[in-house]
Amino acid sequence: PAPTAPAASTSNDTGTGPDLPVRALRRLMKERKMLESCSEELKTSGLLFFWKDTQHRVWGARVMTDSIDPSSRLGTQLRAKSVPSVDFEIFIPDEYPVKPPKVRVIRPEFRDSSFWVLTKGALCLEILTLQGWSPAMSLDQLVRHIVAMMVMSPHGEVARDVPSPSFFGCTGRDASFKAMTMVEKLHKDWGHTKANLSS
Repeated sequence: PAPTAPAASTSNDTGTGPDLPVRALRRLMKERKMLESCSEELKTSGLLFFWKDTQHRVWGARVMTDSIDPSSRLGTQLRAKSVPSVDFEIFIPDEYPVKPPKVRVIRPEFRDSSFWVLTKGALCLEILTLQGWSPAMSLDQLVRHIVAMMVMSPHGEVARDVPSPSFFGCTGRDASFKAMTMVEKLHKDWGHTKANLSS
């Protein structure tokens, strides 16, 4: 079945915090304009973005299963569980684009450590850390990179589908952020270790 539009949320469950600083907002408005100008092209490629007109702290990205290589482990698992899409929540920090956004999977639910996905949808990917992030990267490029990394993973299992998630709710966000903090620390420690080994 075709996926439904993202569920609406009330002002009490967004958990988005204060408005973004001007620098971050200007960058996001530029990205939004770019996404709007190529929306049909994105839709054809199986990629959709969502945002709220009044706030740009939290974005949603939907990657249709039909656009994911059916011969990959990820594509096979999604089709086996009849999951129509992989949905991501993108949380923008005040320091964006100097610091990377926090990205988590909100649909479907994966077994822990499947396709680089950890607790509550947190992602264990270097590109989402200060060590691997580039301020020049757009949200479109970021989502495509994440999906490419997931597709390349030969290991993983979809636990279950989560129908019609809200891109703008905060359920599970705190637990996911804690896992992301641990990932950031691990990458930072590993970076120091590599530097010491090479010196």
